[in-house]
Amino acid sequence: MSLDVLALILLPVFFILVWLGSRALDVAVGKPLAQGITLMVLALVVGQAAFSVLIAIA
Repeated sequence: MSLDVLALILLPVFFILVWLGSRALDVAVGKPLAQGITLMVLALVVGQAAFSVLIAIA
């Protein structure tokens, strides 16, 4: 399986996880402002994790 196929499969999953995480924090904090900050932090963490996973698989 090539790297491109893996990326296409994994990216939507990671985006859904990031969205769910941001929504969970919104509910916990009760402030929409948290969404933007959470999305940025989660995107960085998830992006780094995804990159590490793809490198490890390759």
